[in-house]
Amino acid sequence: MQFTGSKGATVNPIILCRDGLQATLEYLKNHEDILDSKNSLLTKDQRTQLWGIWNKFLDYQLTLDAMHDRFNLKTLNQNNEEAFQLFLNSYACFLISYRYSLEFIKYFELNPSIHVILNQSTPDIGLPSKSYAHLKYQFLHVNKARDFIKYSLIHKAIVPASFPSPLTDIIKQNVDYIWNTKAHSGIQNTLKNGLKIVTEKIQELWHPIQKKSLFLGTLKVRRIGHRLISNQQIQALIPSLLPGDIVLARREWHLSNLGIPGFWPHAALYIGTPQTRSAYFCDTFEASLYQQPNYSDCLKKDENNYAPRVIESHAPGVTFTSLEYSCAADSVAILRPNLPKEVKERAILRAFGYVGRPYDYDFDFRSDKALVCTELVYKSYETSDGLQGLNLPFDHVLGKPVLPANQFAKVFDKELEKKSPQFELVKFLDGDERLNVAQCKGVEDFRNSWKRPKWHIVVKGTVFE
Repeated sequence: MQFTGSKGATVNPIILCRDGLQATLEYLKNHEDILDSKNSLLTKDQRTQLWGIWNKFLDYQLTLDAMHDRFNLKTLNQNNEEAFQLFLNSYACFLISYRYSLEFIKYFELNPSIHVILNQSTPDIGLPSKSYAHLKYQFLHVNKARDFIKYSLIHKAIVPASFPSPLTDIIKQNVDYIWNTKAHSGIQNTLKNGLKIVTEKIQELWHPIQKKSLFLGTLKVRRIGHRLISNQQIQALIPSLLPGDIVLARREWHLSNLGIPGFWPHAALYIGTPQTRSAYFCDTFEASLYQQPNYSDCLKKDENNYAPRVIESHAPGVTFTSLEYSCAADSVAILRPNLPKEVKERAILRAFGYVGRPYDYDFDFRSDKALVCTELVYKSYETSDGLQGLNLPFDHVLGKPVLPANQFAKVFDKELEKKSPQFELVKFLDGDERLNVAQCKGVEDFRNSWKRPKWHIVVKGTVFE
């Protein structure tokens, strides 16, 4: 279980989750004002910081759960390397989730005011109220300690000590932490907190994915290599697109969504072909692109003989891709900036200059040495040189300014009825898991899409109704 990272390095998503949880925990620990028990009334900035921490924590936890559920206990009977690695993936996900839940609970318990805020509903993730109480119920319950022991025994019984895995050290570190540090008191606290937990009358598990985890695991496996938007639908998009359009894409159950808030996780810039650019702009513009050192790459068809029409940033970095690749997704929207052609020319020229830079796993907009997907689009359309650009509001997550792709849809919604909106909707293909297809939807459906929780399929019951 891995995907390609920056500069061609392989990145294990389980390790990315661990690193993300650790970074989020460090950020929490460095904000003592939030944790101060004497601080009974958090300021607006402190509440915003706390929500950012909580959303990050939940996002990594939900992702770990989704990966954890891909392991099936029946594979234990196979006694082969594939079964061993599947088990280690599942075990590592469980341990990381358990260990960091105990750690976060330890710090959240320092200030009772935190509980009130975290028990509010979390629309960005799609959790109902009392989600923090649910978290405590699950991870301070004796059943979690039982599962920890069960996993440990299976690990010793079936996986050879010499079996090579990048997760071996992570598993050992987390097992040692749970047994040998104060985190283990979380298990013991089950008895001490038992009466309080019971009196909270928490019947449900702490998030919906746990309730339906068996089906989710099956669905993930069934959906591997299959998306809801067909090649025919993608081909039908091409005549309606213009250079400078912005592509929003969503891939359900996709690990590239990791750490990115909101329903829309990905954005790309449509550039068209040399022929369409010359027809839309002028020949002199194509001549300016020709001077770019990577221009020849935009002429190379991919392995499926599709022409490059898009510039986007994804692991391992900023590249030319075909529309067939970029829109091989479950939901896609095409937005057209209401900007003059010269602004779109400048945006495409800038995007050409970014090709080859690595993907930014830190989501740091303060530098463009590496770029995340929305950063590529934003900086290509940034106002400068006396020419207007796009005006998009930033979020701040863990102290960093970020621009989730969801903001494009949100801005469209908020500005639609204004005199001069920044975007118009060209096309919206909305995936439907129940029908196993993507359907063409209108403006009203799209303008509400940004309000969907990130894990909307499970939370809203789309595939379970």
